[in-house]
Amino acid sequence: MEGRDFVASVISENSDRLNNLSKEIWANPENSFQEKHAHDILTQFLAEDGFEVERNFVFDTGFRATFGSSEGMGAESLISVRFRVPSELEFSNLR
Repeated sequence: MEGRDFVASVISENSDRLNNLSKEIWANPENSFQEKHAHDILTQFLAEDGFEVERNFVFDTGFRATFGSSEGMGAESLISVRFRVPSELEFSNLR
């Protein structure tokens, strides 16, 4: 199975879990660089699926998650995620 097909199948197999994760983040908006809840549930999700997770990477809400070995897989991927709440939804007194 090629890389693209593999990724598509993993996403498809986990669509319910990913959708629930998305809903949980959406239901708990946080200010920029204060996304503690999102950080915690995302890193927990990834750790439970076998990723090696470095929490509080570079800054308090940053993280790095790696899976497997680039030597064994023959490829490396980086997914950079930045959550942005539209300005009309910015909150000043959250958590």
